Amino acid sequence: MKSIAFVINSIHPGGPSCVVRNIIKNLDHNKYKIFLITLFAENSADVINELKDIGVTVFECNFRRRMFALTIGQYWFNKIIKTNNIEIVHSHGFVPDIMSANIRTRGLVRISTLHCNMYDDYPAWYGKLLGKIYVCVHQSYSTRLTKSAAVSEYVYHSVIDRLKNLVLVRNGIGRTVVQNKVTRYGLGLPDDAVVFIYAGQLRPLKNSVWMIEQFKKCHSDCEYLIILGKGSDTDKCLAIMDKHITY
Repeated sequence: MKSIAFVINSIHPGGPSCVVRNIIKNLDHNKYKIFLITLFAENSADVINELKDIGVTVFECNFRRRMFALTIGQYWFNKIIKTNNIEIVHSHGFVPDIMSANIRTRGLVRISTLHCNMYDDYPAWYGKLLGKIYVCVHQSYSTRLTKSAAVSEYVYHSVIDRLKNLVLVRNGIGRTVVQNKVTRYGLGLPDDAVVFIYAGQLRPLKNSVWMIEQFKKCHSDCEYLIILGKGSDTDKCLAIMDKHITY
């Protein structure tokens, strides 16, 4: 039986977590002993319990800062890998990829999944200078991994010229069928309303509060926003919504 560890910043109902959960659920549990290592303290207890119920061994490191994880935390991370005789590490994200690249275990297979185009997204998220530094660091450490996988053709074609160990693997999530029917009348929206829909988590990383604040500043009398989702910022978002925003 092969042992494989999935490494991610935190596990929750959305984003790259959905991809990780879907891979875990579709692996043959008779052939793989599966571990999940989360680095930071933003986990969903429901998701953790869901994975434990199907036999996944979970390590929650609960590091508070990136720099701590990348320095002192590296020792504890390496110890988890070595103690549990893990043979394959599948990392997801900037910090997980660096920590995986820094493991010094002979014969270890290290795979990463790129969920974004770092060359465009990092400068947009962190500013041009810091973003460019993050790109250089991430690219450098990614070349030390056995293989990197892009989740989509867009990411693959954006990165392949600068990251030669990249392959395209279309990651995905299970389909969710929603039966509810929602109408403008049911939501109290005018027939001629211009309706914007946000579907996703309400979390700091998604800039949910900022999005609502900007919509309030910019919307016209005929423009409305419907928000589908929840998260750690739900209460903050609800507190600042106006009559043109429906949750």
